[in-house]
Amino acid sequence: GMNGHIGLDDLVDLGLVEFNVYDFGLLGVLVHVAGYAVIEPHTDGDEHVAFIRVYVQFLLLIFILLPGAISAQSFTAQKGGHCYTLDIPDYMTKTYTLNDVATLQYQNIQREAYSIVIEDEKALLESLGIKFVDAADFLEQFIAEYKVESQNRKTSQPTTFTANGNPAAQIELEWSEEAGSFYMLITVVETKTHFYKIMSWTLGENKDKLKYDFQKTAKSLKD
Repeated sequence: GMNGHIGLDDLVDLGLVEFNVYDFGLLGVLVHVAGYAVIEPHTDGDEHVAFIRVYVQFLLLIFILLPGAISAQSFTAQKGGHCYTLDIPDYMTKTYTLNDVATLQYQNIQREAYSIVIEDEKALLESLGIKFVDAADFLEQFIAEYKVESQNRKTSQPTTFTANGNPAAQIELEWSEEAGSFYMLITVVETKTHFYKIMSWTLGENKDKLKYDFQKTAKSLKD
């Protein structure tokens, strides 16, 4: 079973059109074997069962102590929202519970890995009197007001790059709350008709283990 719950109030504000706030509810990492049955007809059955239990416990210990060794081996392009795809690590599964307006969202609770995409249509933004010069401008406006009251909040220098022919801007965000410290990679990709905000996050202690996968996902969007 999976026990423990770390509530992250106000973890992600939504798209620029809607300013509602949601709780993502990151779960604490806790690996537990719910149970297993071993059928052994021989007289040494108890010893065999004990061996199986020790072996399973050993595998779990390796899983817990060496999560970096279980990094993503492959990615799969997943379809989302307005006819776009995003490469998601195969260890993540689709969910609908992280965010009410995200058009694509994936998670792995054991690894504390979470990714969502929130898209804003340029035409709709402009009809509301909102216009951004480029992806960097969009990201700057968003990060200026996001998690500003959190403890130990710090951001990296924003970077710009081109991904699949689309201009993009990216920034790293770290902060602390009563529940612990957290890391998030925020990327804005601009296409001809949309701005896509890709947000991937985890516990602060998992930053180095998941950062590469987050970056690879962020650069894979195709519209």
